[in-house]
Amino acid sequence: MSIINSNFRSLGSYIMENIYKIPNYQREYSWEETELEDLWMDLSQIINGETESHFFGQIVIHVDKKEKAKLIIDGQQRTSTAVIFLAAMRELFTEMYNAGWDDAQFDAQDITTKFIGRYTQTRDERKLILGENDKSYFSNRIQSVSSEQLGLQKATKSQKRINFAYNYFYKKLEEEINSSDFLEDKYGLLKTFFSTFTEKCSVMFVETDDFNEAFIIFETLNARGKDLETADLLKNHLFKIANKKVGEVKKNWKQMLEFIGTVDTTKYIRHFWNSQNVFIREKDLYKEIRKKITTQFEAIIFIDDLVRLSEVYGGMKNPAEDNFFETDSQQVLNDLKRLGAKSFYPIILAMVKKDYGPNEIYEVLSAIEVLVVRNFVISGLVANKYETEFSKIAFKIYQEEVE
Repeated sequence: MSIINSNFRSLGSYIMENIYKIPNYQREYSWEETELEDLWMDLSQIINGETESHFFGQIVIHVDKKEKAKLIIDGQQRTSTAVIFLAAMRELFTEMYNAGWDDAQFDAQDITTKFIGRYTQTRDERKLILGENDKSYFSNRIQSVSSEQLGLQKATKSQKRINFAYNYFYKKLEEEINSSDFLEDKYGLLKTFFSTFTEKCSVMFVETDDFNEAFIIFETLNARGKDLETADLLKNHLFKIANKKVGEVKKNWKQMLEFIGTVDTTKYIRHFWNSQNVFIREKDLYKEIRKKITTQFEAIIFIDDLVRLSEVYGGMKNPAEDNFFETDSQQVLNDLKRLGAKSFYPIILAMVKKDYGPNEIYEVLSAIEVLVVRNFVISGLVANKYETEFSKIAFKIYQEEVE
């Protein structure tokens, strides 16, 4: 084992002690109002004396000696949010200084130098560097001393979430301090929020200089986490074994997500897997894939297949927006969608994988529709009762055992 550090530390100590980077393969900023509100409520409970402290979660760091950087493998959302929160506090301290409370200037400066870092056109001393897609926006909106109000017309979804988070915390803090009439009391309240956030919120900090070990720690810590999807674990497994090809895998993963749209990624991957392998339940999906996909070459082939068939899957889930299937097949898919049938998906995925033609796919879809209507609608059975049997048929198609 090559764990360098492993301990509990205050949130302030964690952020203040190092410069961290979020790798490009990590997902972009994703926290929305629900997560922001949870954090605010947790902090408010400490302020109000309902609890003594708050556990902010685990942080897993890979010390990359080649890049001379500390990469956040787990905890990038929490860390980014913490810096956003501190930036909102900094702005309010600055406003208090401008209103005549001189001490507030020192607090604003402390937040900048210790927790956020300084960033201008000629100076880069950022404490946190985001991935490529959000890095520039985060630097200008959050880390720049001027905290620019950037136009959101062309901003990405993650950048809009960053802006929303900043405004959310700023307004919440502003409401709290404005409950007092005197500037001195306002200052005292904001100081309390600052010290509570940095000193009474804690993280479990794990640091290793072994890349593979960092991911093993990440997977182990999150294996039972209710907020971690199988798809997230799988994505990180693929990124890990892709090694120098991680950019290619990341690009294909993003393409897959665009094809399936709002469809549950884990459900798609399970249907995909069951179209080419022995049937498994969702709870066993990650373990099975991790066992079978172990090399860079296998990861590339796997993600290539996922991308290719994701368009097919998206078409089955949303026939009205489909560009893959012929018109007659789209009509049948619409009918099956209205009937609530989904368990046939692996069959069609296997057929496309094995280059069956449009007419053959239409014939099979029509036969499935008849089966669903006769056995499930007329007889009152559940439309997805034969999930195991359909997966067996799909596997036979994939193995070319069906004439």
